[in-house]
Amino acid sequence: MASPLGASPLFMSLPEVNEKLSRRIIDSAAFTHDAMTVFNLNDHIKSPTTVPGGIYNTTWFLVIDADK
Repeated sequence: MASPLGASPLFMSLPEVNEKLSRRIIDSAAFTHDAMTVFNLNDHIKSPTTVPGGIYNTTWFLVIDADK
């Protein structure tokens, strides 16, 4: 998704993202609003962009074996 926009996607842990944003090694990151708040990424992101409907969806489900 990022490549057609001219971005080079990199995959790293949250602590790495925070550190690289603070040192201006990377320019942006894609996270949920909650993750940005919880991991203090807002301190390093000057212009956040919200995508209506989000970029991804997570499906949660519960499976129960009726015999158990």
